[in-house]
Amino acid sequence: MALDILTQIILPVFLILAVGVIADRALQIDLSTVARLSFYVFISAVVFVQLVESSLDPAIFGAVTLFSLLHLGIMLALGWWVFGLRPFRQQRPLLTMGAIFFNSGNYGIPFAQLAFGSLGVSVMTVFLMVQLVANFTLGLWLVV
Repeated sequence: MALDILTQIILPVFLILAVGVIADRALQIDLSTVARLSFYVFISAVVFVQLVESSLDPAIFGAVTLFSLLHLGIMLALGWWVFGLRPFRQQRPLLTMGAIFFNSGNYGIPFAQLAFGSLGVSVMTVFLMVQLVANFTLGLWLVV
């Protein structure tokens, strides 16, 4: 079972990453442009399309949204408390953002697709949607 997970779920994602690294080295891709396109265009488009095409039950949608908000709130409280300690205090907002926002789009969606199929993608898309909204509201508040 562990070998199946490794070869059918994890390995394909890392192969795609390897293709990206090779393409970057061979073609000298402007990574800042790709990152901006990914963040502002591609991820938003994926979320929109997945939410429109999703057949996710409204109760599951609500439960995933509630769990995402609860997870975000707990991580915010823990991060703010831990990073308020003396050695971290100066970088508190930045470290807290690192604790509450993770790469649920670029890594989460492919892993969810490979592991759980379209239902996994729908659930991860809801999680990503909550993170994106929080990133552009709460994230801005933390930085400013």
